[in-house]
Amino acid sequence: MNCPSTTTSSANGGRPLRRPRTGGLKVINHPVAGELTLDWDALTCSADPEQELVIWIAEPGSRSYEGLRFLASWAMGHQDQPSPDTVD
Repeated sequence: MNCPSTTTSSANGGRPLRRPRTGGLKVINHPVAGELTLDWDALTCSADPEQELVIWIAEPGSRSYEGLRFLASWAMGHQDQPSPDTVD
């Protein structure tokens, strides 16, 4: 990914432009799984910078990891049921 270093722009009043974030740590309060602390990385294709893949990772064995496993199993058990938003 080619990210320019911080520069200034007359379009924003000469203030420094921020470099896009490509990763970090995020805490999510999920209504079913509870608090999940996840590392994330964003990968952008240099041929098409509008396309981005975001990868969320939980530390193996952590409470967040178990929460994600629970959500995966919960989703598998609900995949054949219609969504509550589905209109007949």
